[in-house]
Amino acid sequence: MISDEVDLVKAVFGNQNGEKLLEIWRQVYINRPSYEPGRPSEDCIYFEGQRSQVLSILQMMEMKDE
Repeated sequence: MISDEVDLVKAVFGNQNGEKLLEIWRQVYINRPSYEPGRPSEDCIYFEGQRSQVLSILQMMEMKDE
């Protein structure tokens, strides 16, 4: 099943538009701090979830084809 998911992710993001979108997401979700003093812990958890999802997609894009 994971192989099917990786293939789908690569098909969706493995083109010029997908690469542009991933770069935007990298800036928005990965390069911003999840924690800031005074921010509710629920926000931090939510932002970490977003970061985790984008990192998962990026990791799948880097997987070698079998």
